[in-house]
Amino acid sequence: MLEFEKKKDEKKEKVYTYENALMRLLAANPSLSEQSAHILLERGLAQVEGGVVFTRDFRINLKNVVRVSLEQSLELQSRIQARVLVVLAEEGFEKMFSEPQQKTFTSTLLQGYKDKSGMVVDVPGDHHVHLNTPETVAQIVTDFLQEEAPSHSTAEVTQAAKL
Repeated sequence: MLEFEKKKDEKKEKVYTYENALMRLLAANPSLSEQSAHILLERGLAQVEGGVVFTRDFRINLKNVVRVSLEQSLELQSRIQARVLVVLAEEGFEKMFSEPQQKTFTSTLLQGYKDKSGMVVDVPGDHHVHLNTPETVAQIVTDFLQEEAPSHSTAEVTQAAKL
């Protein structure tokens, strides 16, 4: 991370034409439709003298040296009070995790959401399904938001108030 920061401070941001920025984004994300790329660039570019620069933080591409254990993740998850909707693209997130330990980690967390009245839904598509084919997820999100939250017993409400 320190090496990245040092290099970042030493070099200037690359200025692109809008068209070149679009081509760069599409080349880096082959599953992204051109229309979706335009949507991402609306918020992901800043106008500067001579063109545009990407505004996203490229540190997201670095390996995270601070790992959260399954136990820590479950503790954080247990503190979530809102209902949770997890939409998983069949060719998306879970395909990144091929090791058995990673699959156990994610399946345990997903089960935790289900156990807390959350909803986990698989949809056809890839990481960009929400951008490329929003109709695939729109009704799922709408239905989830319109559902009434499950009622809690008086004991649960009282216990929550004590926390």
